[in-house]
Amino acid sequence: MMDAMKTLNIDAINVGERDLKYGLRLPHPARRRMGLPVVSANLLDKKTRKPIFAPYVIKTTSAR
Repeated sequence: MMDAMKTLNIDAINVGERDLKYGLRLPHPARRRMGLPVVSANLLDKKTRKPIFAPYVIKTTSAR
């Protein structure tokens, strides 16, 4: 799947239900190797109530 994401030029990935199966030990090593930012707008730290991951990524692209 990671190879497909690279081929499709994915800019960021969202945390999914399966990603949380083993807790918040993210990003998964394969994601770290690809350098993809992990985002989630609705996962908050219990104590601080602050987002665990960046809620979004803004990417500027040029028109082709």
